[in-house]
Amino acid sequence: MIRRSRVRGFEFPLIAPQVVTWSVYLIVVGATYSLLLTTDVLSTKRLDLIVSIYSGMVGILAILFVWIETADPANCSVSALMLPCPTAGSKFEIYCGFQLPLDESGLLQSLQERYPERCQFCSEHQGPRTKHCGHCNKCIHDFDHHCLYLNTCIGAANYHLFVGLVTVSVILLFGQSALLIYIAVKEETILSFRTLALTVVCIMSVVVGSVLLSLISAHAYLRFWLNQTTFEFLRARKARHQAARRDSSPMLPVPTVFPVEDPLPAELDRPGTPSGLGEASCRSQRMSQDVLLAGSPDEMFDVRASSFFGVSIPEEDYYN
Repeated sequence: MIRRSRVRGFEFPLIAPQVVTWSVYLIVVGATYSLLLTTDVLSTKRLDLIVSIYSGMVGILAILFVWIETADPANCSVSALMLPCPTAGSKFEIYCGFQLPLDESGLLQSLQERYPERCQFCSEHQGPRTKHCGHCNKCIHDFDHHCLYLNTCIGAANYHLFVGLVTVSVILLFGQSALLIYIAVKEETILSFRTLALTVVCIMSVVVGSVLLSLISAHAYLRFWLNQTTFEFLRARKARHQAARRDSSPMLPVPTVFPVEDPLPAELDRPGTPSGLGEASCRSQRMSQDVLLAGSPDEMFDVRASSFFGVSIPEEDYYN
């Protein structure tokens, strides 16, 4: 069964981080309105001006929020670029909904081998920064990341909306924090429910605003200084960590042959039994006993995994 692609963020099923994000915004903005409209330390004229400016900021934030949650982050339809149709006299097989030709030996070629410029999952044309998102099940051009708090992908089609949303949020949250601190100081009340409400809303605004400020600063550093997307940065960091683990992990060359006294159990001696990767193969009597390893001398295996049901795992796959 082919899994349906997720079109937009505001689409069921919703996820918990997305609902929490909406709730926090509604609580903070609603509480700020209540505290502003019930204060008596501001003149009517000044209060009207502050409420008007604040309402304008909230309106811009709401527009960006709805826009990014209802827009499709993909530039074009996932299925717009289809694979070639079969020609007369050619042999084809159905693979993941597409018709793929057989090679000369009659074996079905994978989508990635036959069409390296197309996505192997949805047949979308793959640009330099195009990535197939596993959450949305579609390709996103200039993919940056999948935002769990908006439950949508951030890419070329909506990256400017994402930056605008975070920037307006930072200005709004720090602005209302400063305003609430001013009201609390002018009211000169310490032990009251209103003072507690002012303090709680102010702390929530500062905390959320600080997180978003660090987020927008990180994006500015990645885009303008490193010229990388978030996905490219995380992938490069993972590759560095894996290389460091490989350099520091104790490794042994592949041994020639270890004797195995008893024959291989019947439940393991069957097609489909895991046999390692590449040219290497591994057989095992049982866990934590001698194993038979035969492979290229250039192949290095992690000895910690060599007795796990007869499966020997290359180190780079062991850490993935």
